[in-house]
Order: sequence, then structure tokens, then C-alpha cells
Amino acid sequence: MNKKSGESSGADRISSLPRDILQKILGCLPLHDADLKHLELNSCEFNPPPNFQGFRSLVTLNFQFVTFEPMSFQVLLSSSPLLERVSMICCSEFDSFIIEAPNLRIFKFSSTANSLCFRRTPLLEEIVLGMPFNMLESFTVPEPQLTLDNIKILNFKNLIFSEVEWIAYVLDLINRCPNIERLLITSYAFTSCACACTRPLQSQEMTMTHSAMKQLKSVDMTLMWVNKTEMEFLKHVLAYATALEKIYIATSAEIRHRGMKMMEEMKRFPRASPNVEFIYHS
Repeated sequence: MNKKSGESSGADRISSLPRDILQKILGCLPLHDADLKHLELNSCEFNPPPNFQGFRSLVTLNFQFVTFEPMSFQVLLSSSPLLERVSMICCSEFDSFIIEAPNLRIFKFSSTANSLCFRRTPLLEEIVLGMPFNMLESFTVPEPQLTLDNIKILNFKNLIFSEVEWIAYVLDLINRCPNIERLLITSYAFTSCACACTRPLQSQEMTMTHSAMKQLKSVDMTLMWVNKTEMEFLKHVLAYATALEKIYIATSAEIRHRGMKMMEEMKRFPRASPNVEFIYHS
């Protein structure tokens, strides 16, 4: 049979079907026959059968408000050798969360865990960590158990910069990722969190080795409150980041004047890198 013009020999006729029809087709297949590459679950329970062996072709995994047994999720990760991107937002609580995924490149986590441990993740380059919106009162800073030389990007979401524990957490993670090139921090957006720091940062909490900052090239801080804690943090970064090229600061329009004043003050801080570009936006 002659092929139509523009039709490739490897055309995927199933993927082009409407979504509702595609879901019905896949729903009739056994798990081991479902050639699944992208899995997204929202507001549901993930409860695979006892003999579940993961999805061999899975590339991206996105869970949001999903409840599950920790062991079943561990099996899902370790049994998906092609998995590159994992996102977990406001999901089940973990005691010790172990991530094993040999092809993982981006890991996003905004749930509750007492500790995070990365094993056999040689390609992991970006970690996105945040505080889930539905756990503001009870959420505690997880204890990271990792030292990853391959991490290039650290991205913190919904960070409360008035809490010393969170700042110490950021600094500790930077120390554990000595080849980080880009640091992104988005502060929690509500004014109730714009209060002053409950106590000043101690010198030991701001300790940062030269090796942990030598590759850092850019720092992006969004929704800053222009408080003393943020200034101390940036002062510390400028003092150690020998390869720093850019600092981007964004505040709300209501504190534009304070933000511009802070930027001018920051330009006078001693810095290890002589050619830092300062960018301010409100």
C-alpha cells in the first residue's frame, strides 16, 4: 500500500488519538503492556498490585496531592530505568525518602520527609525543593543526606527567609553540591511571612567553604522582602562566589523603593568576583 504524502514509516497512530479515547485503550491493557512514557496523577491514590514492576519506558513522573505507600513509590522509581524527571507536590509523608533512578536529571519535591537520600543518580543536575502550601504550620526542614558533584542547579520554592532553619538548610545543600552553577530562590509570597528574623544567623550557620561556591555563576531571588536575613545571605554569597556573573533580584511593587536601596547597598559589599552584573526588577 502506498503511503500518503508526508506520512513517515514510523508514524504513531495511537498517540494522535483524542485523549479520552487513548485513556480507554490504555485502560484495557495489562500494566506490563502499557508502553507508558509520561505519567501524571492528581488528587488520587496510587495503589499498584503486589506484583507491580514499574514502567520500563517511563520518562517523566508527576504526582500532585497523591497518597501512596512509600515502598510502592520506591519500587516505581527503581524499576523505571529511563526516568528523567520526577515531580512530587503535596504527596504522602515520608520518614526517609530514598531516590534511586540512574537516568534521573531533574527532581522536584514539595512534600514532607524527615530526610532525603540520593543513591545511584549519576546524571542528576537539578534539584527543586519547596515547602508545600498545605503544610505551612507543620512542615519541618528535611535533613539532606547527599553529596552530589554533578548538581548544577538548586531551586528553592516558597522559602521563608525569616526562618533561620531554612537559611541554614539552603547553605547546607550548597555545601553538599560543590559544582552548583545556578541558585534560584523564591520566597513565600504572603506578607505574614515578611516579619523580621526571630534570631540573627550565627557564624557557624553561615559557614560556607570556598569549594562549594567556586562554580556559582548566577543567583536569582524572587519576591524578596528586603530584610536583614536576605542581605546577610547575599553578602555571604558575594564574598565567596569567585565565578559569579549575575545577581537578579525581584520584589513586589509595594517595596520598590526599599528594593532599589538594597540593590545599591549590595553593590558596595566586598565580592570575590569583580564583574558581577546586578539586575533589579519589581
